[in-house]
Amino acid sequence: QRTERVEQEKYTSQLEARMEARTTELARKVSQLTTINKIGRVVTSILDLDELMNEFVKSIAQGFGYQHVIIMMVDKERGDLFLKAVYGRQMDLIPKEMRQKLKEGIIGHAAYFGETLVSGDVDADPRYIRKYLIGTKSELAVPVTFRGEILGVLDVQSDVRDAFTRNDVSILEMLSDMLATSLTNAR
Repeated sequence: QRTERVEQEKYTSQLEARMEARTTELARKVSQLTTINKIGRVVTSILDLDELMNEFVKSIAQGFGYQHVIIMMVDKERGDLFLKAVYGRQMDLIPKEMRQKLKEGIIGHAAYFGETLVSGDVDADPRYIRKYLIGTKSELAVPVTFRGEILGVLDVQSDVRDAFTRNDVSILEMLSDMLATSLTNAR
């Protein structure tokens, strides 16, 4: 009987731990959906492009706790990317006039090939170039595309290796689509 009771307590403890983990995950997802809703309201209510971009990166950084959020836009005439908005702890280190070549770095590759790129360890990624931000360990770059045209890149960086999950990728791709539509409407 004692062995049976010990086994039952062990099983109960395991069930409680699983339930707690699921409750935590559910709370995280509710928080993410709330943040997405907030960002959706922000981008649909602002028509000034600069204000829209600044609020967008700020809302993403604060809502999801990302270290840095950057938007680089495609300059069709020059054939490169230029900094449009940035929010994060070291944003003062990034010059406002920053430009980047297509195919240069993770952001440039995402823009050139039109594909979402995730690097869990930027130090081991040959595409990564360290320009201004210190401490970046992982990066997620999502093209901002409207009807097949690449407008720019939404880039998120973290000081933790392998920081981005499939869920992060899905959320940022959805937000990127939202931004593309809002940019097109604001123009």
